[in-house]
Amino acid sequence: MFKRKTEHTSNKELKSIESRVERPGSLEPFYIRNALNPSYQIVTEEEERGLYSKPDVQRIINLLLNDVKELIPSFDLHYYCRYNEIEPVTDLKPNEIPGLLDRLTKYKVLDSHFYEKVIICDKCTSPNVASRFLCSHCKSTNISQKKTIEHLSCGYVCPEDQLVVDTDGRTKHCPRCGLILDFNAGPDVRINEGWFMCGHCA
Repeated sequence: MFKRKTEHTSNKELKSIESRVERPGSLEPFYIRNALNPSYQIVTEEEERGLYSKPDVQRIINLLLNDVKELIPSFDLHYYCRYNEIEPVTDLKPNEIPGLLDRLTKYKVLDSHFYEKVIICDKCTSPNVASRFLCSHCKSTNISQKKTIEHLSCGYVCPEDQLVVDTDGRTKHCPRCGLILDFNAGPDVRINEGWFMCGHCA
């Protein structure tokens, strides 16, 4: 995910920019009018003429200034990720946009932030993959999520359905030490919601 750079420019930096703007043939006036922090965007003469003179870069900057605050990627099986806001305003192919945004981030025109992780093939980098959860011991796919109960006094951990239940159907005992477990306010019991268990190994 990318968004505009929001750092403040000091008076010294502004004076430096103004002196460079007056340079004959400079491209900087466009960026001073259309960018939040031009002192960080104009890096070298070569980069100025190579990157910032590109129409696609100018369109992306104007898009961020006038229409959108952040560029949020969308998942795509063919292109891996796409930036739907940028595609209509540029001549770039969907697979060319992430590289340009990374380059703009390198020169501090944009800020990048973590958005999400996607599983891809380690050979061809395609996201068109299927995920299977396997038991790390027997490699079985018979995996289910269960609530487990941990008795802190004796350290015993087991699924909730393996607790010893009294004849009244409500009182539950620890299978190891036999103590009654207090689920209401007892500090001796910890409930773990996100445990995965193998149906073959259990």
